[in-house]
Amino acid sequence: MQKSTAYISRPTVLINGQTDNKLSNTIQSVLVEETTEGLFRCEALFNNYGLVTQGMSEDYLYAANSALDFGTDFAISMPVNDTTFGQVFRGKISGLEAEYPFGGGALITVLAEDQLQNLRMTRRTRTFEDLSDEDVLRQIAEEHSLTPMLDVPQGPTHKILAQVNQSDLAFIRELARNIGVELWVAETTLFAQSRANRAKIHIDLAYGANLYSFSVRADLAHQCTEVHVTGWDASAKDAIDEQGDQNAIQNELASDTTQRGGSFFLQQAFGERKEYVVHTAPLTSEEAQSIAIARYRERARRFVTGTGVARGDGRIRVGCNLRLGGLGNLFDGTYYVTHVRHSYDSVHGYRTTFDVERAGIRRLSNSIS
Repeated sequence: MQKSTAYISRPTVLINGQTDNKLSNTIQSVLVEETTEGLFRCEALFNNYGLVTQGMSEDYLYAANSALDFGTDFAISMPVNDTTFGQVFRGKISGLEAEYPFGGGALITVLAEDQLQNLRMTRRTRTFEDLSDEDVLRQIAEEHSLTPMLDVPQGPTHKILAQVNQSDLAFIRELARNIGVELWVAETTLFAQSRANRAKIHIDLAYGANLYSFSVRADLAHQCTEVHVTGWDASAKDAIDEQGDQNAIQNELASDTTQRGGSFFLQQAFGERKEYVVHTAPLTSEEAQSIAIARYRERARRFVTGTGVARGDGRIRVGCNLRLGGLGNLFDGTYYVTHVRHSYDSVHGYRTTFDVERAGIRRLSNSIS
């Protein structure tokens, strides 16, 4: 196996877009967490006791009215490699936590969330009439002074969509899940994109080199061969029954013709398994089909799931593809990143922990083609 030595590289802290050397030099640890549902968060721990200025007695470094204040624009940059840094988080400070250890000294933790915090803290009951999914996403984005950058499937115009005692964030997350798109915010732009259009960055990791550890599972327990969504079309006075099946995921399988998805192995090993989504209320066949395909893809993509720890790399973000090697013929290949934790401390330096998934593995030797 290839070998690689770890390196320690301190993060850079930015306040209101400008590097803050004092904060950067006193940082003890940091955690930045991303998911496919948006609302990225950051926890940063700083030393809060020392010489305030040269020649003065020791005191608390970050008192009232310091750079650390509620609502302050707070960002973290991490190294992409030994010499290049990239911003992995930008948001607003929403919490401050002080710690006074036994033996003296002081620590302060900064808690921050990105711009989706505004949507999380806005709860409403209302209806949207005669609007498409894209129209609703655009309206909510603009209500929060976010610029919508939307690439969503062409869908039906809904006669009515109800937001019932939900935060704006919970509501658009539910909407995004039904149409199979992922949400995130960058600066003041709200993105909603399908996975196929989002996953354009590819990063190579090799076990024994820049991939320190990896665990992976291919599991049929929650797979199915079809997902059905039913309802009632009042205008046509007819029942609705639409389905999503393995055709919905085919283009996400590798070009390697020996690769198969979970539905293939499930059908072969246990037979047909159908799932019915009963807690939705589609009013048209088009709406039901959109939900069925999205829910099937959601399951199928989690046929193979893994968790890894890699040398710190600021390029590894939710939505990128990792080409993992050194895992053997069965699990080598490309995985989609769904969850990332960038972390730094004085013991381990900078590491990136990630969760990944993919829809297929190579056909086993005793499988029927």
